[in-house]
Amino acid sequence: MKKFIILASLILSTGSAFADVTLTTAEVEKIEAHIITLDNQIIKLTEEKQIQANALKKLTKELNLLKAEFPTSTDVLIKTNVVLSEAQVEKIRKIVSEEVLNKKEEVKKSQIVKMSKSGICHTPFSSYYTRTKNFTPFNSLTACLNAGGRNPK
Repeated sequence: MKKFIILASLILSTGSAFADVTLTTAEVEKIEAHIITLDNQIIKLTEEKQIQANALKKLTKELNLLKAEFPTSTDVLIKTNVVLSEAQVEKIRKIVSEEVLNKKEEVKKSQIVKMSKSGICHTPFSSYYTRTKNFTPFNSLTACLNAGGRNPK
C-alpha cells in the first residue's frame, strides 16, 4: 500500500510516475515477473468464469425443462433448487420406479445364465460371470440347474 501511495504521489506531482525514478535490472525483472503472474491469474479467472457460465447455462436449461414438465403455480425457486408439490414428487417417484423395474427386466431378458465347463451356473450378477468364457447358455437359472448345473459356492 505504501508503494502505491508513493507511486500515486509521483504521478500527481510530475505527471509521470517514472520521471525521476531509476529502476535496477532486478527491480525491472521483479515487476515483469509480477505482471506475468497477474496475466496468468487473469487467464485463470477468465477460464473459471467461462466454466461457471457454462454450468449456469446447463442448470438454466435443466430448470426450464423441469418447469415445462411440471408447470404449476406452486413452484418455488430458491437459487437453483425447485420445490415440488407432494403430487409432483409422487409422480416422479412412480415414473422412476417404473423405469428402474423396466431396466431390470430388460437386463434379465437380455443376459443369459452361463454354465461353465465345470458345471457351475453363473447368473449375470455372479462375480465370475464376465470371466466365464467357455460356457453353455441358458435362459434361466432353473434351466441351468435342471441341466445338471450347480450354484457357485
